[in-house]
Amino acid sequence: MAKKGKFYVVWKGKKPGIFDSWAACKKSIANYAGAEYKSFESFEVAKKAYNGNYADFKGKKNTTPHYLKKSWYD
Repeated sequence: MAKKGKFYVVWKGKKPGIFDSWAACKKSIANYAGAEYKSFESFEVAKKAYNGNYADFKGKKNTTPHYLKKSWYD
């Protein structure tokens, strides 16, 4: 079974990637001007987002672009 909890994507930071804790994410973005990051509810969506573009998520709370959803009805 997949781990439940939040996953954090860092597109721009000291160490871009996907993190499973806020502490690790924060370490990657601390003191990094222009850091780009966002939390996601599942690793699957975080992984797809990481391979995408931060601009699709900037300023949006708890939204997932249609092309990352499992179906159009999600």
